[in-house]
Amino acid sequence: MPFNRPPRLGGQKLYFFPGDWQIMASKSKGKKKKAEVVFLVCEETGDANYILRRKPGGEKLRLKKYCPRLRRHTMHSEKKMK
Repeated sequence: MPFNRPPRLGGQKLYFFPGDWQIMASKSKGKKKKAEVVFLVCEETGDANYILRRKPGGEKLRLKKYCPRLRRHTMHSEKKMK
């Protein structure tokens, strides 16, 4: 018995059941939380030096990062800008 090649279909999953290829129903996709753009702002100068994409929720980031204006590491906090 020769092995049949699967039909070419765009974006649909195919599964091989004994003797034939079957198209499986796609699952409905639930609402995903989209990544939002946040900036890390230097607490001393107020410059937005870094841009991050992260999921909403959780607590605000506060990291020690390099500030090019002061040429040293300072505390940076997360801020949303539009």
